[in-house]
Amino acid sequence: MQPKVHYRFADPLLEKRSAGRKIMIRIGPEHAAQMKKALRALRAELVR
Repeated sequence: MQPKVHYRFADPLLEKRSAGRKIMIRIGPEHAAQMKKALRALRAELVR
């Protein structure tokens, strides 16, 4: 078993952001751009 591990941002304004936005910050700008592209494509498929 692994104990729970939670990371927190030192900046309270960053910590208040949604889980999705915090993930985008953590993965960095290049990977965030790729993730946004994939999410847009998924959304387009779901809307169709």
